[in-house]
Amino acid sequence: MLFAFGVFVITDEFILGDNSRELIVTKNDAPRFADYAIRVAGVTEVDDAYRCARRSPNHHTLVITLAGEGELVTAQGRYRLQPETLAVVHSQRAFSYQLYTDHWQFMWFILEEDRAWQFLQKLPALPGYPVAAQTIKPLLTLLGEPISLATKQAITRELYLLLSNALSACEVVSSLQERLSRLFIAVDQQLHLPWTAADLARQLHCSQPSLHRYCQQIYQQTPLQIVSGLRMQRARVLLRETDWNLDMIAAQLGYSSGLALSKAFKQKQGQSPLHYRNAAQ
Repeated sequence: MLFAFGVFVITDEFILGDNSRELIVTKNDAPRFADYAIRVAGVTEVDDAYRCARRSPNHHTLVITLAGEGELVTAQGRYRLQPETLAVVHSQRAFSYQLYTDHWQFMWFILEEDRAWQFLQKLPALPGYPVAAQTIKPLLTLLGEPISLATKQAITRELYLLLSNALSACEVVSSLQERLSRLFIAVDQQLHLPWTAADLARQLHCSQPSLHRYCQQIYQQTPLQIVSGLRMQRARVLLRETDWNLDMIAAQLGYSSGLALSKAFKQKQGQSPLHYRNAAQ
């Protein structure tokens, strides 16, 4: 795998270390996998070496981390795979995922390119929504045991429902992330305006309590804390890159005066704007 001139290049590869273990559940173990467009699934525990890489997979892969950490690499970037997170490896897109720490335990599901899973293409590689991994694992493991067909059918349906619910939640969060991202990009382009929570809620076409809840859910900040952070980020740039006085910068950022900017900057940065400017030169 390499990044050459901005192009993501990868070769097909699979490595499973001698001290690692893998349980594989196929359609022979779970005949109803076919009903839900699941090709194969498994539980992998890595203690030495693991790497799976594909140039152009004709399937989607879900990777749910149980313990330890892995790493997913795509053309879009690198993603740490931590416990209770779900990663989406999209079909027809090059990827690799591998051990990141000295131990990694995870589940994986290979899903067919079926209409039922088309919505996965809209999700980011790491949707950022917690998954009930410890609930899914014993059900998947049980499918590898010699139990009755009726029990296996019931377990397979329950697995499908758990995955669908988790992915639906991811889809909602992803859509919400996109809406909030567009909102704050617009705010960043008009930081001179006196933004209030009511203004932001109107822009997002929601109530103020809903906006507050959304921002806490996605960013762990209030809406006005996010706006303040954008202003501080822009203030640092203007202090470094221009010789404007504080009143001019304040006007660009929606502060009533240079004094108001100085007070806010010192509270956030722990030093005055002029000290920051002098240190940056």
